[in-house]
Amino acid sequence: AQARGQPSPAQLSVLSAFVALWTTGVLFQVITPDFHAHYLLVKITYFPILAVPVCWLLFCSHYCGSGAAWKPWRIFLLSLTPAVCGFHSATNFHQVFRNQEHMAQLGSLHVMSNGRGPAWYLAAAYASMLMLAGMVILIGKTSRGGRVFRFQTATVVGAGILPWIANLLFILHLGPFGDLDPAPFAFTATGTLLAGALFRFRLFDVVPIARGLVLENMPDCLLVMDSQNRLVDLNAAAARIIGSRARLGSAIAEALLPWPQLLDQIQAGESQSELLLGHAWWDLTLTPLRNPQGRGT
Repeated sequence: AQARGQPSPAQLSVLSAFVALWTTGVLFQVITPDFHAHYLLVKITYFPILAVPVCWLLFCSHYCGSGAAWKPWRIFLLSLTPAVCGFHSATNFHQVFRNQEHMAQLGSLHVMSNGRGPAWYLAAAYASMLMLAGMVILIGKTSRGGRVFRFQTATVVGAGILPWIANLLFILHLGPFGDLDPAPFAFTATGTLLAGALFRFRLFDVVPIARGLVLENMPDCLLVMDSQNRLVDLNAAAARIIGSRARLGSAIAEALLPWPQLLDQIQAGESQSELLLGHAWWDLTLTPLRNPQGRGT
């Protein structure tokens, strides 16, 4: 059964889309020498900038299994402050968002330098708060998850903390590029880390909360293989027996090298059998995992 609030690529896709708009907007800004065109791009780009922290918090909540708590009215309230700040960024009504705008050169790049109004600081503080809240949710769930979930979560935390720190340095006037926000450049490393989590730790293949509550507490040994016969997951009972050979991503033949008869049964595809391993008899059950379309995973 599908768990309520199960994480899915949808939340990550929405987050990635706003990050892409942010990065694209900054790219066009730095290559646009005309002040008015550059200023228009700055205003437009602030909408995805303000949306990213909201999407990050929702992604973290869904990934940790608490996404069902985000009702539409709560998402509306969560997005209200960024929406108001985005309006002030677009109109700069009474210069409450920015003031004293002028173009600055950073080598061959063009950067908008401006004073920061109260709405700018409100937007920055609110965004930092949402990013931090997402980190707290992830880290809080890490200690209660299994080993695979801990690896996954550590990767996601690392992916989120890099651009957050970069943007924080920019807010505090400590950025390495002066008036140019380094956060979009930090997203390059973020994408690499998330890609590693997707392909190395199979980020969305196991519901982390259900796994932590059920699989990690099972007295029986559980091994999960992919279609290439690689070890992609195991519970605590299996890890205690296999020990240091339980390297995620390694061939199952390597992990089960001391138990050739078990490996033979797995490779033979026997759905159920009994094996004498050491001085004890074990029941072996092989269960194929299939996605909603009926294909093996």
